[in-house]
Amino acid sequence: MSYPEKMITPRPIGLKLAIKSSLPKAKSLLGLIYAIWKTNGKETEIKYSTPQGIKIVLNEDIKNSLKDYFSSEITNSGMSEEEFFTKLNKNVLLTSQMESLQVALELIWRISLVRFEDETKRFSAERKDQNRYPKKLQYTRNTDFIDLLISTNEDEYKKIIFNWITDKSLTVLENLEEALVKQFTLISEEAVYKVRISDDEDILFLQNGIYSKLADGEEEVNLHDVVERKGSLRILNTVLKENLNYFLKKNGDFAALQDESKREDLIEYNKRVNNYLQLTNIKMDIISEQTSENGEEEKEEAIDEQQIAPRIDKPYNRIIFGAPGTGKSYTLNKDREELGIKFERVTFHPNYSYAHFVGTYKPKPIYKNHEESSRYSKVSYTSEILTSLEEKGVKKEDYYPIINEPYITYEFVPGPFLRLLVKALKDKSNNYLLIIEEINRANVAAVFGDIFQLLDRNKEGQSEYAINVSEDIKLYLFKEIGESVEELYLPKNFYIWSTMNVADQGVFPMDTAFKRRWDFEYIKLNDGEVEIEEIRVNIKCLQNEEVNWNIFRKALNKKLIEIGVKEDKLIGPFFIKREDLISKEKFKTAFKNKLLMYIYEDILKHKTNKLFVENAKTFSNLIELYDSGEQIFVDDLISEINQDSTDHDATAE
Repeated sequence: MSYPEKMITPRPIGLKLAIKSSLPKAKSLLGLIYAIWKTNGKETEIKYSTPQGIKIVLNEDIKNSLKDYFSSEITNSGMSEEEFFTKLNKNVLLTSQMESLQVALELIWRISLVRFEDETKRFSAERKDQNRYPKKLQYTRNTDFIDLLISTNEDEYKKIIFNWITDKSLTVLENLEEALVKQFTLISEEAVYKVRISDDEDILFLQNGIYSKLADGEEEVNLHDVVERKGSLRILNTVLKENLNYFLKKNGDFAALQDESKREDLIEYNKRVNNYLQLTNIKMDIISEQTSENGEEEKEEAIDEQQIAPRIDKPYNRIIFGAPGTGKSYTLNKDREELGIKFERVTFHPNYSYAHFVGTYKPKPIYKNHEESSRYSKVSYTSEILTSLEEKGVKKEDYYPIINEPYITYEFVPGPFLRLLVKALKDKSNNYLLIIEEINRANVAAVFGDIFQLLDRNKEGQSEYAINVSEDIKLYLFKEIGESVEELYLPKNFYIWSTMNVADQGVFPMDTAFKRRWDFEYIKLNDGEVEIEEIRVNIKCLQNEEVNWNIFRKALNKKLIEIGVKEDKLIGPFFIKREDLISKEKFKTAFKNKLLMYIYEDILKHKTNKLFVENAKTFSNLIELYDSGEQIFVDDLISEINQDSTDHDATAE
């Protein structure tokens, strides 16, 4: 026997009062929300949409269940099934942005939570373009309140819901539709609205704030926003326009009583609402526009738990290493694309420095526009002087100031590390990734400098130890972030991933202290070979010039191992890019100038006779032999390649 589950104090609701949350056809939305729940077993969570290009449409199962539920209404309305499905897919539940749906369904009627199926997406992901992403509904007990009423006369209420969804006009009982509207009014009384009545004053109100004015004898209540309607106020405009509040109607920018006969009812109802509100605890974080000290409006969004960037299932400091051509960069890029991380990429090289990576002061040319400068605009000459100068052969540019003359100033220019870090510090709702290609081709101790200290992360992913910042960085951070920053740290939404090629002859060694702050991930020599295993290439001097690339590569690696070449210098599947393997001309060039040169100049050096024929004394000799179609590899490698190719082809048949 156990005790009840301990009460959890709910987090404050973020009231999105400053977003442009337009939502036409609120009745259509509410009707479809209920019908989906009703026809899908009254499940609490329902994934209702599927992608179609940049749009989303209803799942086939949901469409069919709605068709079956409304079969008689579809027939009586004269609609075809296709017209019905088209009307469903044009519902604002499918066409509106996530944030507009949240304002309506979560903040006004509180009938359902709305979430992306991909929970790593920000709620604002649909704000900038026409893309719509698959969503799911998580219903609340308010749906049961609506269902209690509808279940009293389901056949008649079903006609009303059908009319709301399709804009049809099946004959319904007026008193039942009024009862349904009143039920939606009841569950919306805790919705908060904001109206700006002047440039420096706004009012937060509930619907009972309108009721009270009307109960006191006012004919109308002004809902005009001096700037523009935003957030829930926009949707309230739709509610009044569609008579979706039992007592109120829209009259221009004003709210008025729907019917004078309802005034006495409203007075008593408003008393009950006020009594109810005394028993509620409306905890909220206002997401609104605040006025800054200089009088400009700036958005101050309260970030709730859903808007904090989720931790991704990858290390914060990650180095991928392996032999050339094993797909190190490809792996990082694929992971980045799948996770949808905002990123910046940099490639290290021997001359790369702390100033490049973090930032430094750099000269910047400023151009004087003398034509617009008051200092020079007063320079003038009389016609006599001009004539005299011209007679003496003096050119105009010699006596007028040079237009746009440059002069040099200096300013702090951030490197990729600091530039991306600032974005991560300012935007905690997104993850940010810095990709470093070929990290060991630079002197990492010099490039990272004191930033090295930040790589130690705690269990939350934030730097365990912060560092003091220099004055130049401090000024830059103040300009970008708007507040004084004395210590710098890596936030938990900032990741650094790198590639490392240990076979590169120009690499710098990494000390143990640096290495232990990274998670190393080794890509095996043949990882990913499935993507190229059936590609055939033309290689001269073989028994069959067209040979499977993977068979050739493995035979070549086997021979190199026999010679004594270490694994980190062998040939990976993508040493030659896939698109170059497929193209006959590109492969010919890559094979000679990339593969053969790498083997001859970098791997073998003084052991070339162990892989290449004796008369390939120089790389130039080797290329001449290859171009002429003569044998370039030693006999045992040729035999190995031909035999492996024959066995592979026989197996394939």
